[in-house]
Amino acid sequence: MKTKILLSIIAFLFVGCGNSDSTQTKPEEILIDVENNNSDIIETNNEDIEPIESKVIDPFRKYAWHIEYPSDTAFADKYSINTQSSARISEAWKITEGKDVIVAVIDNNFDVTHEDLKDNIISSYYSVTKTSDVSKGFFDVSHGTSTTGLIVASNNSLGSLGIAPKSKVLVIKDSDVISDIDTIEAFDYAKRNGAKVINCSWGTNNVSDAVANKIKELYDYGITVVFASGNEGSNLDRPWVNDESELAWVIGVGSSSEYNMKSSYSNYGSNIDILAPAGEKIGIVSTNDSFGDMKDATNLLNENYIFFEGTSAAAPVVTGIVALMYSVNPNLTPKQVRDIIINNAQKIGDVSYDSNGWSSTYSYGKIDALASVVEARDIK
Repeated sequence: MKTKILLSIIAFLFVGCGNSDSTQTKPEEILIDVENNNSDIIETNNEDIEPIESKVIDPFRKYAWHIEYPSDTAFADKYSINTQSSARISEAWKITEGKDVIVAVIDNNFDVTHEDLKDNIISSYYSVTKTSDVSKGFFDVSHGTSTTGLIVASNNSLGSLGIAPKSKVLVIKDSDVISDIDTIEAFDYAKRNGAKVINCSWGTNNVSDAVANKIKELYDYGITVVFASGNEGSNLDRPWVNDESELAWVIGVGSSSEYNMKSSYSNYGSNIDILAPAGEKIGIVSTNDSFGDMKDATNLLNENYIFFEGTSAAAPVVTGIVALMYSVNPNLTPKQVRDIIINNAQKIGDVSYDSNGWSSTYSYGKIDALASVVEARDIK
């Protein structure tokens, strides 16, 4: 048996966990995105792209610094959000929002009735009991609800917004103490049901040969698997550490901050591939268990939403971008997906990158959604 470590930090903008009597039940303001039209052109390193129409009016988008620089400039100023800290996701939406891609999320449990998730969940499965019950226990936190929301929260005028809001998701529950049999069954379920990319915001630091071989099988089959690197701020290049995020057959993801630097808690190492926005002192907006097990103490959000931080949040950002890439080119191999992401990474931080574009602490840099989607679309 092994212990699965969930790799998230719940962040409340410097305010600790706790109840708030004035928690909003309905946001007062709805942010309406500037409508795109056919006269708009996006400048990229590759070519000019004719954008598709994308009208996004979800109210908490104004805080979503991982998607774009916040339209709520008072919020951005208060928390010193760097103007370049996003992954340029809103620009990629002018090309695609992830239609026709199936994503799988393997996590501890899920709220399948959540207002921002229910329309995009196509199947639920508990790999231990082989049933559709993926609900949480009474004292549990629904980590899976938050990771899933970052990928597929709907464009529906409610709450937050996923990176691939037109993708569909399989939510797969695995227990915190798991056997290889259950983990392999979770991966097999994703494969059987058409997943193109699988998000795993957890790790064991001691992946077994059986699980590693299963992930290699998925890679060979054409499925991209994404793992979070962990939150100890440590170098994974230690002889006793053999984490899933270090496997050659996965995309290993660390976290970048609102300051456009590596988050101090983010694990790193020679086999971690990319950073993605998830925060340092603040997290990124995502869905929360609708029963309100974690309430936002700042009153910026209602109880269905949280500021979610950690490499658990960074991995779904990458998974969502991979879904965008597959939506414009479903024939990409996992190797091509990884190569595109690495080749288009933004070089952030006051660190040196070698001739191959790699840093010992920052990996290949921060993911760039727009550049990755453009190259994915154009690759033959």
